[in-house]
Amino acid sequence: MEIGIKERKGKLTLQMPLRTWVQRLCEKYHLHVIPVSREILIVFCELPLLHDDPFGRLIISTAQSNGLAVVTADAIYSTYLGLDVIGETCKDLLFS
Repeated sequence: MEIGIKERKGKLTLQMPLRTWVQRLCEKYHLHVIPVSREILIVFCELPLLHDDPFGRLIISTAQSNGLAVVTADAIYSTYLGLDVIGETCKDLLFS
């Protein structure tokens, strides 16, 4: 979601259409789209108010609800206790 918004605002340039980029990213790294569940929404509402980004909060609650790590260079994610964050190298993974 955020990458699509950044691209539309001209803050990010992808080498291909967004739909193709997402499809290739999922295929290359064996990623799956996780539907938003009731549990994810409950965790979302219970998260500490460390930042106001609703997309970020949805990513965090999805990861916590499913026991997954978050790949991000955004340092705010590391402030959430119990959240496994893969940071520094994520730009290389996503844009290579």
